Amino acid sequence: MRHSRTTRHETMPKRVFVFFLYGSSRRIYQCAQHQILGMLRLKQVELHQQVEEGQARLARLEAWLHTFEQEAKMPAYDILLKSVAPLRAAQTCFVAPGWEQVSPTLTRVFVQIQEHVCQQGATWLIPGITLFHDNEHHERDISVSACLTFEGSVDDSEQVKVTELPGVEMMASVIHHGSFCTLHLAYNALLTWIANNGYQVNGPNRELNHVYKPGGDESLFVTEVQFPVEKR
Repeated sequence: MRHSRTTRHETMPKRVFVFFLYGSSRRIYQCAQHQILGMLRLKQVELHQQVEEGQARLARLEAWLHTFEQEAKMPAYDILLKSVAPLRAAQTCFVAPGWEQVSPTLTRVFVQIQEHVCQQGATWLIPGITLFHDNEHHERDISVSACLTFEGSVDDSEQVKVTELPGVEMMASVIHHGSFCTLHLAYNALLTWIANNGYQVNGPNRELNHVYKPGGDESLFVTEVQFPVEKR
């Protein structure tokens, strides 16, 4: 009996020790598991950032490639330096919040000017003329005027004002055939010519729509870009 009681007392601490080891191991495993999950989440965030940065670099590269390809295909532009006489025009001025609003606003405004001129019994003339008044390029708050010359007599309204576009002694000009999507090529060619030939811009530039129809075949459009210049 004495021997069996001794055995029972000796075996109980072993069970407690086993349970203690089991509990400790489980806690260590759980802590390690949380640490591993935390490390994996951090790695996930890091990889997401690398992917986003890679996509941004890819987008920039594709944009550069597109620009270079367009420049390689750039049509030959003939730059003309000419004088422009004063023009009497019906004009509406507005400020576009961004470039994406310029085109739809111009379309609406030109229709309003046409209707106003016709209501006055006058006849509006082609080309429609757009003036961009900002001396420097802006992404926001672009100051624009839509103008139509006319034959007859036209009175002012709240939106449409009769004005005189000033004559220009030296107007650098280029003709662009085709879509507005490639009009920037004409701008690039004209501004490069101005800079390379010792001139500087000294007033609002103009766009003249010689051939244009809303919703029409853009390949048939003819647009003239003009910049008033002076010698540097």
